[in-house]
Amino acid sequence: MQITIEVPSGLRQYCNGAREIRVSDSTNFPTMIMQLSAHYPGLTRRIVAPGGGFYDFVGVFLNQKSLAGTASDEIKLQDGDVVSLIPAMAGG
Repeated sequence: MQITIEVPSGLRQYCNGAREIRVSDSTNFPTMIMQLSAHYPGLTRRIVAPGGGFYDFVGVFLNQKSLAGTASDEIKLQDGDVVSLIPAMAGG
């Protein structure tokens, strides 16, 4: 089982420049986050809040469907799923 995590350009410096990260054997979001944290703790600190969920300013999509308002432990993953991380942009 393999899940692909798409990393936006602003966060690639925290994962050795990778555009995509692949994790195996993650059947749910908490497991995926633990695997991500083990390999890229700098990236995880910028997207995951201390309680374990994603920060509000990070949009999380599973196969192009927004997961806003969904508890991370309720999200089941399947082989071939694509998770996209979209941090909010600020400026003016």
